[in-house]
Amino acid sequence: MDAQHAIERGIAAARANKQRTAYYYFYAATQADPDNEQAWLWRASTAPQPRDALFCLAAVLAINPDNPVARHGIEQISAAVAAEAAPDTLTITRSNQKNILWEIFSDKYMKETQFTYTVQVEVAGPGFTDPPVQYQTAKPVTVALPAGRIKYLNPLKISLPSPASQADTDLANSYIKAFSD
Repeated sequence: MDAQHAIERGIAAARANKQRTAYYYFYAATQADPDNEQAWLWRASTAPQPRDALFCLAAVLAINPDNPVARHGIEQISAAVAAEAAPDTLTITRSNQKNILWEIFSDKYMKETQFTYTVQVEVAGPGFTDPPVQYQTAKPVTVALPAGRIKYLNPLKISLPSPASQADTDLANSYIKAFSD
């Protein structure tokens, strides 16, 4: 797909409020023509994260250092990004897993060399007043990433951590057994 065609389709998707689809087309346009200022501006406007937008606006300024839209956008977004003091935390649930995967494979993590994760487990009791059994990994697990843009991660097996005590194990097992009966 040529850049101009991708831009046109992206604009149509953006106007139809299909941001993810629009971003895909603008991404394709910037890959087809990395010096296309318009493609980078549109891509910035549909970026899923502020850091993605900054990346795109920086590309615009590399093409045209006098672009007022890119300069203004960088000023506005930089303040929001600077306010993000905590590291990124992605909570994956059944309802958001596709969006999380989209975010992981976006430009946001282009230069990362590793990621860490923790697993938190909560086993709810069968009764309304049963206390849940909660436990998590003792420390974060670090996984090395290949250099460059993440295009694919080999399947990663994540083991559930062991409960803190035998009593927690027994209680969690009794809850699970109660649900399966």
